[in-house]
Amino acid sequence: MSSLSHRRKNKERGSLVPPKGGNLGGGVSPSTSNVILRYAKSTISDFDSDPVLLRVGDWSLPGNGQKYEDCGMVRAHKCPNGGDSKLHPAGVDGRPAGVHIVEYYKRSCFRAECPICFGAWAGREAEKADYRLRSYKGGRFRRPIHVIASPPCDKWGLEFGVLRSECYKNLRKVGVYGGCVIIHPFREVPKDSGNWVVSPHFHIIGYGWVHHTKENFEANGWVVKVRKGGIISSVKGTLSYQLGHSGVHKGHINGLRRSRVHTITWFGVCSYNKLRLKRWHPVPVLCPICGCELRPVHLDKKNCWRGLDPPKNFGLFYLVGGTWVEYNKMA
Repeated sequence: MSSLSHRRKNKERGSLVPPKGGNLGGGVSPSTSNVILRYAKSTISDFDSDPVLLRVGDWSLPGNGQKYEDCGMVRAHKCPNGGDSKLHPAGVDGRPAGVHIVEYYKRSCFRAECPICFGAWAGREAEKADYRLRSYKGGRFRRPIHVIASPPCDKWGLEFGVLRSECYKNLRKVGVYGGCVIIHPFREVPKDSGNWVVSPHFHIIGYGWVHHTKENFEANGWVVKVRKGGIISSVKGTLSYQLGHSGVHKGHINGLRRSRVHTITWFGVCSYNKLRLKRWHPVPVLCPICGCELRPVHLDKKNCWRGLDPPKNFGLFYLVGGTWVEYNKMA
Protein backbone atom coordinates (compact mmCIF):
# COMPACT_ATOMS: atom_id res chain seq x y z
CA MET A 1 0.00 0.00 0.00
CA SER A 2 1.37 3.43 -0.93
CA SER A 3 2.15 5.94 1.80
CA LEU A 4 -0.43 8.38 0.40
CA SER A 5 -3.33 5.95 0.49
CA HIS A 6 -2.17 4.68 3.89
CA ARG A 7 -2.26 8.21 5.28
CA ARG A 8 -5.74 8.80 3.89
CA LYS A 9 -7.10 5.62 5.49
CA ASN A 10 -5.50 6.49 8.80
CA LYS A 11 -7.50 9.72 8.91
CA GLU A 12 -10.33 7.76 10.47
CA ARG A 13 -8.41 7.36 13.69
CA GLY A 14 -6.09 10.35 13.32
CA SER A 15 -6.13 13.82 14.81
CA LEU A 16 -3.92 16.82 15.24
CA VAL A 17 -2.78 17.03 18.84
CA PRO A 18 -1.07 20.26 19.92
CA PRO A 19 2.21 19.96 21.87
CA LYS A 20 2.63 20.99 25.48
CA GLY A 21 3.54 24.64 25.18
CA GLY A 22 4.84 26.54 22.17
CA ASN A 23 3.16 27.83 19.04
CA LEU A 24 2.98 26.63 15.48
CA GLY A 25 4.68 28.96 13.01
CA GLY A 26 2.15 31.48 11.77
CA GLY A 27 0.76 32.44 15.17
CA VAL A 28 -1.14 29.25 15.99
CA SER A 29 -1.16 28.49 19.69
CA PRO A 30 -2.09 25.20 21.39
CA SER A 31 -5.38 26.73 22.53
CA THR A 32 -6.23 27.57 18.91
CA SER A 33 -5.54 24.03 17.70
CA ASN A 34 -7.49 22.33 20.50
CA VAL A 35 -10.59 22.49 18.29
CA ILE A 36 -9.15 19.63 16.27
CA LEU A 37 -9.28 17.18 19.18
CA ARG A 38 -13.03 16.57 19.07
CA TYR A 39 -12.64 15.06 15.58
CA ALA A 40 -10.27 12.34 16.79
CA LYS A 41 -12.92 9.60 16.35
CA SER A 42 -14.60 11.00 13.24
CA THR A 43 -15.22 8.74 10.28
CA ILE A 44 -13.45 8.96 6.95
CA SER A 45 -16.60 10.43 5.35
CA ASP A 46 -16.52 13.27 7.87
CA PHE A 47 -13.00 14.17 6.83
CA ASP A 48 -13.89 14.14 3.14
CA SER A 49 -16.87 16.46 3.66
CA ASP A 50 -15.31 18.98 6.02
CA PRO A 51 -12.14 20.74 4.77
CA VAL A 52 -11.42 22.21 8.22
CA LEU A 53 -10.42 18.85 9.68
CA LEU A 54 -6.73 18.07 10.10
CA ARG A 55 -5.99 21.80 9.82
CA VAL A 56 -4.28 24.05 12.34
CA GLY A 57 -4.21 27.77 11.65
CA ASP A 58 -3.19 28.40 8.04
CA TRP A 59 -1.71 24.92 7.63
CA SER A 60 -3.14 21.52 6.80
CA LEU A 61 -2.10 18.17 5.44
CA PRO A 62 -2.62 17.62 1.69
CA GLY A 63 -6.08 16.55 0.59
CA ASN A 64 -8.12 18.58 3.08
CA GLY A 65 -9.84 20.97 0.70
CA GLN A 66 -12.69 20.76 -1.78
CA LYS A 67 -12.62 18.67 -4.94
CA TYR A 68 -13.91 19.66 -8.36
CA GLU A 69 -16.94 17.91 -9.82
CA ASP A 70 -14.88 15.99 -12.39
CA CYS A 71 -11.94 15.02 -10.15
CA GLY A 72 -11.26 11.29 -10.41
CA MET A 73 -13.65 10.77 -13.31
CA VAL A 74 -12.72 8.33 -16.05
CA ARG A 75 -11.17 9.85 -19.14
CA ALA A 76 -9.58 8.39 -22.29
CA HIS A 77 -7.36 9.44 -25.17
CA LYS A 78 -6.29 7.53 -28.26
CA CYS A 79 -3.78 7.57 -31.08
CA PRO A 80 -5.15 9.29 -34.21
CA ASN A 81 -3.34 6.76 -36.42
CA GLY A 82 -5.51 3.82 -35.39
CA GLY A 83 -6.54 1.77 -38.40
CA ASP A 84 -3.35 2.53 -40.34
CA SER A 85 -1.54 -0.80 -40.81
CA LYS A 86 1.68 0.95 -41.93
CA LEU A 87 2.00 3.17 -38.87
CA HIS A 88 0.64 0.47 -36.55
CA PRO A 89 2.25 -2.77 -37.77
CA ALA A 90 1.59 -6.16 -36.22
CA GLY A 91 3.47 -7.06 -33.01
CA VAL A 92 5.40 -10.19 -32.05
CA ASP A 93 2.84 -10.81 -29.29
CA GLY A 94 0.17 -11.49 -31.89
CA ARG A 95 -1.13 -7.93 -32.00
CA PRO A 96 -2.78 -7.39 -35.41
CA ALA A 97 -1.83 -4.49 -37.66
CA GLY A 98 -3.81 -1.23 -37.58
CA VAL A 99 -5.06 -1.51 -33.99
CA HIS A 100 -6.52 1.45 -32.08
CA ILE A 101 -4.35 2.39 -29.07
CA VAL A 102 -6.48 3.82 -26.24
CA GLU A 103 -5.45 4.84 -22.74
CA TYR A 104 -8.00 5.03 -19.90
CA TYR A 105 -7.03 7.21 -16.94
CA LYS A 106 -8.45 9.26 -14.07
CA ARG A 107 -8.87 12.99 -14.52
CA SER A 108 -6.79 15.01 -12.03
CA CYS A 109 -6.78 18.70 -11.07
CA PHE A 110 -3.24 18.41 -9.58
CA ARG A 111 -4.07 20.53 -6.52
CA ALA A 112 -2.53 19.89 -3.12
CA GLU A 113 -5.79 20.55 -1.27
CA CYS A 114 -7.94 18.22 -3.38
CA PRO A 115 -8.91 15.04 -1.45
CA ILE A 116 -8.97 13.06 -4.72
CA CYS A 117 -5.97 14.42 -6.61
CA PHE A 118 -3.41 15.32 -3.92
CA GLY A 119 -1.43 12.17 -4.72
CA ALA A 120 -1.15 13.23 -8.36
CA TRP A 121 -0.07 16.70 -7.17
CA ALA A 122 2.70 15.16 -5.05
CA GLY A 123 3.85 13.03 -7.98
CA ARG A 124 3.97 15.97 -10.39
CA GLU A 125 5.79 18.23 -7.92
CA ALA A 126 8.26 15.41 -7.31
CA GLU A 127 8.96 15.17 -11.05
CA LYS A 128 9.56 18.92 -11.25
CA ALA A 129 11.91 18.85 -8.25
CA ASP A 130 13.75 15.80 -9.58
CA TYR A 131 14.30 17.62 -12.88
CA ARG A 132 15.86 20.58 -11.09
CA LEU A 133 18.07 18.44 -8.84
CA ARG A 134 19.35 16.40 -11.78
CA SER A 135 20.14 19.59 -13.70
CA TYR A 136 22.75 20.69 -11.16
CA LYS A 137 26.15 19.48 -12.37
CA GLY A 138 28.69 21.37 -10.26
CA GLY A 139 30.34 20.77 -6.89
CA ARG A 140 32.13 17.84 -5.30
CA PHE A 141 29.03 15.86 -4.37
CA ARG A 142 26.98 14.61 -7.32
CA ARG A 143 24.36 12.53 -5.46
CA PRO A 144 21.63 14.27 -3.42
CA ILE A 145 21.20 13.41 0.25
CA HIS A 146 18.18 13.47 2.58
CA VAL A 147 18.51 15.78 5.60
CA ILE A 148 16.01 16.72 8.35
CA ALA A 149 16.19 20.08 10.14
CA SER A 150 14.11 20.73 13.28
CA PRO A 151 13.97 24.11 15.06
CA PRO A 152 13.91 24.43 18.87
CA CYS A 153 10.44 24.63 20.46
CA ASP A 154 10.92 28.26 21.53
CA LYS A 155 10.98 29.26 17.84
CA TRP A 156 7.76 27.52 16.81
CA GLY A 157 5.88 30.81 17.11
CA LEU A 158 7.89 32.44 14.32
CA GLU A 159 6.36 32.91 10.88
CA PHE A 160 7.33 30.07 8.57
CA GLY A 161 9.12 32.45 6.23
CA VAL A 162 11.44 33.51 9.08
CA LEU A 163 11.80 29.94 10.30
CA ARG A 164 12.72 28.74 6.82
CA SER A 165 15.36 31.47 6.44
CA GLU A 166 16.95 30.27 9.67
CA CYS A 167 16.80 26.74 8.28
CA TYR A 168 18.79 27.82 5.22
CA LYS A 169 21.47 29.41 7.41
CA ASN A 170 21.82 26.32 9.58
CA LEU A 171 22.02 24.03 6.57
CA ARG A 172 24.92 26.04 5.16
CA LYS A 173 26.69 25.93 8.53
CA VAL A 174 26.63 22.12 8.61
CA GLY A 175 27.69 21.63 4.99
CA VAL A 176 24.51 21.48 2.89
CA TYR A 177 25.06 24.03 0.13
CA GLY A 178 21.92 23.69 -1.99
CA GLY A 179 18.72 21.79 -2.67
CA CYS A 180 14.98 21.85 -1.99
CA VAL A 181 13.28 22.35 1.37
CA ILE A 182 9.85 20.83 2.12
CA ILE A 183 7.79 22.21 5.01
CA HIS A 184 6.32 19.72 7.50
CA PRO A 185 4.23 21.48 10.19
CA PHE A 186 3.07 18.12 11.60
CA ARG A 187 4.60 14.83 12.64
CA GLU A 188 2.96 11.40 12.92
CA VAL A 189 3.56 10.03 16.44
CA PRO A 190 4.00 7.12 16.63
CA LYS A 191 4.72 6.38 12.99
CA ASP A 192 1.85 4.86 10.95
CA SER A 193 -0.57 5.54 13.82
CA GLY A 194 -2.63 8.23 12.10
CA ASN A 195 -2.05 10.52 15.11
CA TRP A 196 -0.67 13.83 13.82
CA VAL A 197 0.93 16.28 16.27
CA VAL A 198 2.09 19.84 15.74
CA SER A 199 5.86 19.63 15.31
CA PRO A 200 7.29 21.91 12.58
CA HIS A 201 10.39 20.65 10.78
CA PHE A 202 11.90 20.60 7.30
CA HIS A 203 12.94 17.83 4.95
CA ILE A 204 15.78 18.68 2.60
CA ILE A 205 16.86 16.88 -0.56
CA GLY A 206 20.09 18.52 -1.59
CA TYR A 207 23.84 18.41 -2.03
CA GLY A 208 26.65 18.52 0.51
CA TRP A 209 28.36 16.68 3.34
CA VAL A 210 26.86 17.14 6.81
CA HIS A 211 29.29 17.85 9.65
CA HIS A 212 29.53 19.66 13.02
CA THR A 213 25.85 19.11 13.82
CA LYS A 214 26.57 18.80 17.56
CA GLU A 215 28.32 22.18 17.69
CA ASN A 216 25.50 23.75 15.70
CA PHE A 217 22.87 22.33 18.09
CA GLU A 218 24.74 23.65 21.13
CA ALA A 219 24.96 27.09 19.51
CA ASN A 220 21.32 27.63 18.47
CA GLY A 221 19.22 24.54 19.29
CA TRP A 222 18.62 23.44 15.70
CA VAL A 223 18.72 19.67 15.19
CA VAL A 224 20.11 18.78 11.77
CA LYS A 225 20.55 15.11 10.94
CA VAL A 226 21.03 12.92 7.90
CA ARG A 227 18.13 10.57 7.20
CA LYS A 228 19.23 6.89 7.18
CA GLY A 229 22.77 7.58 6.05
CA GLY A 230 21.62 10.14 3.51
CA ILE A 231 21.71 7.79 0.54
CA ILE A 232 18.54 8.04 -1.60
CA SER A 233 17.60 5.04 -3.73
CA SER A 234 14.89 6.98 -5.59
CA VAL A 235 14.95 10.78 -5.51
CA LYS A 236 11.55 11.08 -7.16
CA GLY A 237 10.01 8.50 -4.82
CA THR A 238 11.43 10.21 -1.73
CA LEU A 239 10.16 13.60 -2.87
CA SER A 240 6.69 12.22 -3.61
CA TYR A 241 6.49 10.54 -0.18
CA GLN A 242 7.59 13.68 1.70
CA LEU A 243 5.19 15.89 -0.24
CA GLY A 244 2.35 13.47 0.50
CA HIS A 245 2.28 14.52 4.17
CA SER A 246 3.81 17.99 3.91
CA GLY A 247 2.25 21.29 4.94
CA VAL A 248 -0.22 23.04 2.65
CA HIS A 249 -0.77 26.74 3.30
CA LYS A 250 -4.27 28.00 2.54
CA GLY A 251 -3.03 31.49 1.67
CA HIS A 252 -4.27 34.70 3.23
CA ILE A 253 -5.54 38.09 2.15
CA ASN A 254 -3.10 40.95 2.69
CA GLY A 255 -4.90 44.06 1.51
CA LEU A 256 -5.78 43.38 -2.13
CA ARG A 257 -2.88 40.97 -2.67
CA ARG A 258 -3.16 37.26 -2.06
CA SER A 259 0.00 35.62 -0.75
CA ARG A 260 0.84 32.01 -0.06
CA VAL A 261 3.72 30.16 1.57
CA HIS A 262 5.03 27.54 -0.82
CA THR A 263 5.35 23.94 0.35
CA ILE A 264 8.64 23.37 -1.50
CA THR A 265 11.34 26.01 -1.98
CA TRP A 266 14.95 26.11 -3.22
CA PHE A 267 18.14 27.52 -1.70
CA GLY A 268 21.87 27.73 -2.32
CA VAL A 269 23.30 26.43 -5.58
CA CYS A 270 19.85 25.15 -6.62
CA SER A 271 18.01 28.41 -6.01
CA TYR A 272 16.26 30.14 -8.90
CA ASN A 273 18.84 32.92 -9.16
CA LYS A 274 21.77 30.45 -9.18
CA LEU A 275 20.41 27.64 -11.34
CA ARG A 276 18.49 28.91 -14.36
CA LEU A 277 16.68 26.23 -16.36
CA LYS A 278 14.11 25.89 -19.07
CA ARG A 279 10.60 25.65 -17.72
CA TRP A 280 9.57 22.11 -16.82
CA HIS A 281 6.67 20.65 -18.78
CA PRO A 282 4.95 17.31 -18.17
CA VAL A 283 5.90 14.65 -20.69
CA PRO A 284 3.02 14.15 -23.16
CA VAL A 285 1.53 10.69 -23.47
CA LEU A 286 2.72 9.21 -26.77
CA CYS A 287 1.56 6.21 -28.73
CA PRO A 288 4.01 3.37 -27.98
CA ILE A 289 3.82 2.17 -31.61
CA CYS A 290 4.06 5.27 -33.83
CA GLY A 291 5.10 7.95 -31.29
CA CYS A 292 2.16 10.25 -32.04
CA GLU A 293 0.66 12.19 -29.12
CA LEU A 294 -2.60 10.70 -27.87
CA ARG A 295 -5.72 12.85 -28.27
CA PRO A 296 -8.84 13.01 -26.08
CA VAL A 297 -11.85 10.92 -27.10
CA HIS A 298 -15.48 11.32 -26.13
CA LEU A 299 -16.95 8.81 -23.66
CA ASP A 300 -20.63 8.40 -22.95
CA LYS A 301 -22.19 8.46 -19.48
CA LYS A 302 -21.14 4.85 -18.89
CA ASN A 303 -17.53 5.60 -19.91
CA CYS A 304 -18.04 3.60 -23.10
CA TRP A 305 -16.24 4.34 -26.37
CA ARG A 306 -17.96 3.31 -29.59
CA GLY A 307 -20.44 1.32 -27.53
CA LEU A 308 -17.72 -0.79 -25.91
CA ASP A 309 -17.62 -1.17 -22.14
CA PRO A 310 -14.43 0.29 -20.61
CA PRO A 311 -11.62 -2.04 -19.51
CA LYS A 312 -11.54 -3.09 -15.85
CA ASN A 313 -8.20 -1.38 -15.19
CA PHE A 314 -6.53 1.87 -16.21
CA GLY A 315 -3.69 1.85 -18.72
CA LEU A 316 -2.92 1.34 -22.42
CA PHE A 317 -5.14 -1.03 -24.42
CA TYR A 318 -5.90 -2.01 -28.00
CA LEU A 319 -8.96 -3.62 -29.52
CA VAL A 320 -9.13 -7.12 -31.00
CA GLY A 321 -12.58 -8.18 -32.15
CA GLY A 322 -14.33 -5.83 -29.74
CA THR A 323 -12.23 -7.01 -26.77
CA TRP A 324 -9.79 -4.83 -24.83
CA VAL A 325 -6.25 -6.24 -24.66
CA GLU A 326 -3.65 -4.59 -22.43
CA TYR A 327 -0.72 -3.33 -24.46
CA ASN A 328 2.58 -5.13 -23.87
CA LYS A 329 5.34 -2.52 -24.09
CA MET A 330 7.93 -5.23 -24.71
CA ALA A 331 6.19 -6.43 -27.89
